Amino acid sequence: MSNVTLHWAAAYIGKPWRSAGRGPHAYDCWGLVMRVCQVRLGLQMPEVAIGARAQDQFGALLDASRGQGWHRVDGAPRADDVLLMRNRAGDRHCGYMVHDGRHLRVLHADGHMTPTGPVGCVVAQTLEEAIAGGYREHEFWRHGE
Repeated sequence: MSNVTLHWAAAYIGKPWRSAGRGPHAYDCWGLVMRVCQVRLGLQMPEVAIGARAQDQFGALLDASRGQGWHRVDGAPRADDVLLMRNRAGDRHCGYMVHDGRHLRVLHADGHMTPTGPVGCVVAQTLEEAIAGGYREHEFWRHGE
């Protein structure tokens, strides 16, 4: 990310990924989105699981988000939108759209479990880079308007 030392997202980039990790030191994808929405927008997002074992909770997430003023956007994404994705296996993933002054990027906690523990961290990638990991479906959600 250009000018990363001057951008608010720099405080998150490189933080470790954790499965269901929520807090200032490690994040799963939804935990990161929840934290950024709280800090950036002053919004408390619903506490739900995202990922392979969370298919039944995804509908609850969407219902709760609509109730808080979020709506799906059909046009081009912009900063402060939330990106929801699904891969070929049906696993869900999410991120937060940020603009670094020159490029729109996806801030997301990208990782997986290995036999020795979690591997991954929070990254900021272009949309193309973020969905290159096999995400066949993606949609953007925006607050307000």
